[in-house]
Amino acid sequence: MLREKYENQRQAREELASYEPWGRAGGGAPNQGVRFSDIRAAEIYPNDELKGISAYEPCQHWSSSQPRTRRTPIRLREDPQLCYSDILRQSVDNDIRYKQTANQKQAYKKILDDLVNQRQKAINDEIRRNLDYEQKMHSIDAPWGKPGPGGTIWRNPRNIGLNFSKSMVF
Repeated sequence: MLREKYENQRQAREELASYEPWGRAGGGAPNQGVRFSDIRAAEIYPNDELKGISAYEPCQHWSSSQPRTRRTPIRLREDPQLCYSDILRQSVDNDIRYKQTANQKQAYKKILDDLVNQRQKAINDEIRRNLDYEQKMHSIDAPWGKPGPGGTIWRNPRNIGLNFSKSMVF
């Protein structure tokens, strides 16, 4: 029984060592001859895998109305700041485009101040209305007496002690 087990293990090791599912050792991995060779020379890997290195790939400009002229191919990686510099030269900076005069700034500041004042006035009016409502509710006598503990003191605190009223929760 033990001998049979060892025989099965040896047979499994031999099958695993000679396993070639697609005719290549290692389950389709590159062969030993390709492993340390130049894979670009064997055309397994492309030569122009980096952008801007291909001789036939021009710099992709943003859409422009100018007709495209034939450029000499650049073999080095192109700098994006140089690549898009023609279009950036024609653009206008936001500081210049949206610059305001002093009068425009004052008018805008006045509009913003008015908005802040209106908001603050609305908040103050709301607070005043709430206070008026609470005062009105406290001044109304309920048919069953004053709400909460209180009313007239029925004993003189001097005769009982100063903290008696607090101990009775009123």
